[in-house]
Amino acid sequence: MNKKDDLEKDVNRLKEIVKVIKKKLNECDNEELSFPGDLKPSPADVEIQSKKRKQKNDELITKLQPASSKCVRLDEEKTPPQELSVEALLKRREELKDRVKKAKQEAVNLITNMETNTVESCEAEEHKKKIEEAARRDIADTVEQT
Repeated sequence: MNKKDDLEKDVNRLKEIVKVIKKKLNECDNEELSFPGDLKPSPADVEIQSKKRKQKNDELITKLQPASSKCVRLDEEKTPPQELSVEALLKRREELKDRVKKAKQEAVNLITNMETNTVESCEAEEHKKKIEEAARRDIADTVEQT
């Protein structure tokens, strides 16, 4: 048996527990207040019966809450994240398209900058060589004149 089957068993078992607890709660809510004999109950007896019923309801609700939250958690674990809605997938696709478009534009910008820098670098190198050559000639001319 794999983990998914175990989770499904747990979920089904917890759902059954929740059904039983809900049924018990409904029974408690629907049952008439009962008193011994055909005597009309006193207000104190009604209050005691009411408190007992409320306490029983509270106990059942307390038992229901952990089972219910565990059931929800197991349902979430059972549902793989790949089961996204079509709208969510389309939105994600558009976001990825935008990111690819921006990345391509950035690549084009970088290539353009690189080419511009290469051309400028070559031009600067040529200019440097011309200045050095002119400086050598000036120095040679100055040496010849002296």
